[in-house]
This record gives sequence, C-alpha cells and structure tokens, in this order.
Amino acid sequence: MQHDLLDTLDKLFDYIEDHIQDKLTLDHLASVTHISKFHLHRMFKHVSGQLPGEYIRSRKLARSLEQLVNLNWKIIDISGHYGFEHEQSYIRAFKQTFGITPAISQTGSWRP
Repeated sequence: MQHDLLDTLDKLFDYIEDHIQDKLTLDHLASVTHISKFHLHRMFKHVSGQLPGEYIRSRKLARSLEQLVNLNWKIIDISGHYGFEHEQSYIRAFKQTFGITPAISQTGSWRP
C-alpha cells in the first residue's frame, strides 16, 4: 500500500512538471491522483518537505529562469506564462525566492 502511494506521488510530481504552466490547485491535484485533498496535502508535505502550493510556486519560478536569462522574455510575459495573476506577484515571489528582482537577473550580472 505504501509503495502505491509513493508511486502515485512520483507520478504527481511528473504531472506537475508537465503542466507547470497550468493553474494547479490542491483540488485539481486531488482529482488527478484520486486522493482526498486533505490526505494529499499531508502526504505531499511529508514526502517533499513543502506544501503543494509552495512546491508548485518554486517549480514555476525555477522553470521561469530559462525564459528570463537565456531567452530574454519580458517579465510580464513570463508572469502570465506561468500563471501569476499579476506581474508584481511574480516579481515579489522571485525576489523572495532568489533575493533579487527578475530585472536584475536579466541584465547578465547575475547567473543562477
């Protein structure tokens, strides 16, 4: 039984990566895994060390680095691409995670 749950969570991590640009809510993830959202929330935290929303946000930010640094996308385009409702939400989350604003990382003076 435990192996099945770990396999389900492993597939869930793959699902998140494959759908990182989508709006991924706990309700949606629960429906994908066929696990109650309360149980999924606890198991996700236990396995990853993060709450599902924290994990998803960190993955969105990490994936956005390529567009920001290598592809020179505009910040507003990146924020929309990864489902941030407002450009300022993306900037705030980016700064909280990486300690600098995305604009600084685009100048080339900082590399991840």
